[in-house]
Amino acid sequence: MKDIAILCGILLPFFGTVLGALSVMLSGRFLSSKNLRFLHAGAAGVMTAAAVFSLLIPAISLSPE
Repeated sequence: MKDIAILCGILLPFFGTVLGALSVMLSGRFLSSKNLRFLHAGAAGVMTAAAVFSLLIPAISLSPE
């Protein structure tokens, strides 16, 4: 049962990321250049926030002073 929970914990964010990326890539044909740039900027902001809050802040708190 624990293995299924781990597998779901890995696959759920993976498929969410894939579906989000596919939706932006496939909607690029139907959106204007301005709207597509807005979606790309939003995705870049989410990835930057994920890097800061999930990686950098815990690393700084674990580093010796």
